[in-house]
Amino acid sequence: MLTVITPTMWAHAPFLDNLKNLVAVDAIDEILIIDNDQESTPTDEILSHTKIKIHKCVQNSYVCPAWNLGVTLAKNEKLAFMADDVTVNSAVFAKMDEFLNDDVGMVMVLSPNTEATDYETFLTSNSVKVVSTRVEEDVVKPNPIGMGNLFFLMKKHWLDIPAGYKVLGGDNYQWNKQHSVRQNYIVYDCELTTAGSVTLGKLQEKENSGINDILKSDHDEIMKMFGATEELYIVTGK
Repeated sequence: MLTVITPTMWAHAPFLDNLKNLVAVDAIDEILIIDNDQESTPTDEILSHTKIKIHKCVQNSYVCPAWNLGVTLAKNEKLAFMADDVTVNSAVFAKMDEFLNDDVGMVMVLSPNTEATDYETFLTSNSVKVVSTRVEEDVVKPNPIGMGNLFFLMKKHWLDIPAGYKVLGGDNYQWNKQHSVRQNYIVYDCELTTAGSVTLGKLQEKENSGINDILKSDHDEIMKMFGATEELYIVTGK
């Protein structure tokens, strides 16, 4: 069974509808919501569902620390990290519940991207396929684009993301660390939609939110760790 971990500030209204779909998935028996904005928490009845647990943060913990926290709270060994503005073919959860094991590193779901066409190229039948990142002669594979939207990992394999990462780079950090010790995989031909950085956009609209300073600090951490920008790494995935 899977635990889904989702940090949120409730900026994306359809998130509640997405939750209604998630609680109906048999492979999911726990949904951990890391509530980073208690003042905006809605009162929808779906939040009282037995599968849903809400951890209220005193202040915004941001995405990467929220992922770390979610791992410590999760009751299941198999984890899904899902953005609150994502909808996806629900068949991917049963697929990952069967697929994850001790030998599997991080599994990310290919996402649409304005600067690459991998998602559209490999979306042919919406049948949820999985491929390793191992280079194989004459085999064309998608690049790991948009990994922070939805990815899967065994709890025992999770490596805490360093404190220097708040919003950006935590997914790339995890991907690289897992890749160094076990095999990573990409899910493709799986319909996924995302509204984009809704929460980030709203934070950037607020005066004195400090978010731009945080993003700069994240970028500096990425440069130190990988020697390249986050965008470059996501596209190449090497």
